[in-house]
Amino acid sequence: MLYVACAGCRNASPLYCASGALLHGPVLAIQGPAGAQCPFCGPMSPWFVCGFCGLQQMMFFPSLSPLIAPQWIGGQVPHVAPTVEAPLGTPAHQVPSIISKALQGFLEGATNELGKNVGDAVGGWLQGFQGESQNQW
Repeated sequence: MLYVACAGCRNASPLYCASGALLHGPVLAIQGPAGAQCPFCGPMSPWFVCGFCGLQQMMFFPSLSPLIAPQWIGGQVPHVAPTVEAPLGTPAHQVPSIISKALQGFLEGATNELGKNVGDAVGGWLQGFQGESQNQW
């Protein structure tokens, strides 16, 4: 069962497919290999509209690599709604902590990877700079 948290009002709620290509009633969405998926319609759009405040936002799965939206290339960063999978019957008061833990794990991994990449780049730049400086003197 997927839960999505709104980037605007911070309300977390189950994610439903109301109907896509096939006409059906509201059905709980599941996580597929590329994001949210309806058991009947298949892959769902990565966009989510909050039922509480009406904010349109892009779903973000901490367990999957982030999608690059065309708006990001133009410099416009859309609102992002974290989406996590939780067991059916999870109490509503536990959902925010599940979302927080998933985001913390993602941020730690991203920070470590970013730090490693920056460290490698700076280390290479420093070695090249020091080598060139000594040669010029």
